[in-house]
Amino acid sequence: MIADIKGYEAAAEELSGKGLDGIAIRTDVTDVGSVSGVIRETMARYGRIDILVNNAAISAELRPAPFEQCSPEEWRRIYEVNVIGVFNMCKAVSPHMRAARTGRIINVSSGTALKGTPGMLHYIASKGAIISMTRSLASEFSADQITVNAVSPGFTLTESVEAQPELLTTFADAAITTRLLKRHAVATDVANVIYFLASDDSGFVTGQLIAADGGSVFHSVEGRSGVPILTKESSAGSDILETCFCERSEPRRNTKENASKNILMLAHAANRTSSQSP
Repeated sequence: MIADIKGYEAAAEELSGKGLDGIAIRTDVTDVGSVSGVIRETMARYGRIDILVNNAAISAELRPAPFEQCSPEEWRRIYEVNVIGVFNMCKAVSPHMRAARTGRIINVSSGTALKGTPGMLHYIASKGAIISMTRSLASEFSADQITVNAVSPGFTLTESVEAQPELLTTFADAAITTRLLKRHAVATDVANVIYFLASDDSGFVTGQLIAADGGSVFHSVEGRSGVPILTKESSAGSDILETCFCERSEPRRNTKENASKNILMLAHAANRTSSQSP
């Protein structure tokens, strides 16, 4: 069942052309009535709901800008879709999955939530919320053997992204420099992780975030981490995103003097804890 407000019919036709059962239904995840409708339709057709993938989001249409330029209306709109939409869908499938005592819920977050990429504060905040929601939902659903996990893609060349040349110019090459695997990410890179989390092979995996980003979130190049920053063009004065490499600070050496200080601090903390115990 493909539920969306646009592109759902074309996606269903593509699946049908591959011999798969693709049913399209217009769904607005911000509207409880619309969400209830797709759940009723799914139950009427199949009699059960095994897997929910929360992939609806406002993303590719956004343009990087300093957070001061974001309006409260933009924040509310993004949160309605990216966060409350996930809540609405999870709440709607809950009684059916709980009754069956099985289910897979996969939420799509973003690598930007892990890096704090500037210029898209409202989007990043919404995707950070998805990570926290995933962990909490995993705890709430665990008694009924329902797993809840999240996928964190990097900058991915989806159809919606490729339709926005400005996004490609700003992010595509910069994203590759931060990855261990030096190539563009494509939709199947993310879809394959979702497939795993929806399968029986992931039956003992829950509350987890898997980064499908080519090794970007922990990668460093010669002691430098690629971080896009907001800067100003000296001529036009307009806001742009630029990729810079910030030198990592030298780690504190583990000398005997520092080790002694650490031991004394731990001992002091232990004494305080002991004195405060009932």
